Amino acid sequence: MKTKLSFRRVILAVLLITLLNTAQGCSKEKPGISKYFPVQTEKSGTWNLMDMDGNLILDKDLEHRPMTATEGIFFILTKEGFEYYKAGKEPLKIGTAYFDGSIFSEGLAAVVQGEGDGGIIQYIDHEGNAKITLHKLDNTRITAASIFSEGMAWVKNENDKYGFIDKSGTLVIPFKYDYVRPFHEGRALVSQDAEYSTKTGFIDTKGEEVIQLTDKYYYFDDFQEGYTTFRDNSNGYHGTIDTTGKIAIGINKEFYQIAPFMNGVAVFDDGDSYGLTDTKGNVMAQPKYDAISLFPAGITVRAKDKCGVLDFEGKEIIPMTDKYGSIAPWTDGKYLVRVGDYAIFVDQNGKQIGTDRYYDYDERGFWSYMQKAFVDIYHLGQEDWFNYSSFNNEDY
Repeated sequence: MKTKLSFRRVILAVLLITLLNTAQGCSKEKPGISKYFPVQTEKSGTWNLMDMDGNLILDKDLEHRPMTATEGIFFILTKEGFEYYKAGKEPLKIGTAYFDGSIFSEGLAAVVQGEGDGGIIQYIDHEGNAKITLHKLDNTRITAASIFSEGMAWVKNENDKYGFIDKSGTLVIPFKYDYVRPFHEGRALVSQDAEYSTKTGFIDTKGEEVIQLTDKYYYFDDFQEGYTTFRDNSNGYHGTIDTTGKIAIGINKEFYQIAPFMNGVAVFDDGDSYGLTDTKGNVMAQPKYDAISLFPAGITVRAKDKCGVLDFEGKEIIPMTDKYGSIAPWTDGKYLVRVGDYAIFVDQNGKQIGTDRYYDYDERGFWSYMQKAFVDIYHLGQEDWFNYSSFNNEDY
């Protein structure tokens, strides 16, 4: 049986959807949408930003790795702190250096002025102006806060309880939860600890419980395309529900785990291998792969030392091959493929497009940047730059 970590990697690949949907023509924009990505074009270690057409944005490379640019703004982490810049040929710095910072979403980014017990959370706009300052809410100190999603952001107080604010900085859902996630499709996952158990469910933007908190099922992900996954705590198998709480895919031992949906398709794990299912639980690709990654332009599959590409009906676009270390379906019939220690663009027939090489690699692969979706006044250091738990869940 595969480890939970390996399925988590499937989820990481699905999260790339959040970055690519708008860039590749999807109409509904999600929080943290990006059209610029950090790349290394030389082995020297300097960085640039690349758009979806493969063009480099900056006239001069950066010494420090930039965070993926959302809403045209990226940040870098220097010894002074988190510094924000508007992406362009000549990056324009906004604001000051912050102890902690998030990506931009819905026109605002969460930042921390000062640190530790002296830290104060603010939300800045595209010009670096502080629009919201959070010190105390409901007579308790605010220690952490998320990006805005659907007009709401979660906040955590000094008692480790979570609530939600609106864009005026008003607490609109009180501090009564032990864990929450951002709003997606009008629903936010919330958790309350019960004796010897954890209850999870969903609330709407009014704070009303629309899917009852329960310890019978464990909910752990946001709604995507009208569905989210749950685990039956009695047997560990997974199913899905719609936004009303109605079961869409019933508990099935074939579905040991199910990832979020993308274009009506989701990756599932039968305990040994990965396959594809539709929203009704029909198997579209048999569980015979070691890894599956979903992209708006196609689906990358891997088995042993070979990889290939499927469409969203499970049909083969690029046959399984050991020619590439990885394949990422891109825009306009292009594919970003790994060859040795760098990546290049090729067409469907494997012919190279352009001459650029990209060296953005670490143990997580080419798409190794991660969205930073919240801030904390006790931010511990550079490793938190890649913390994106507001978009991902740690149970995988």
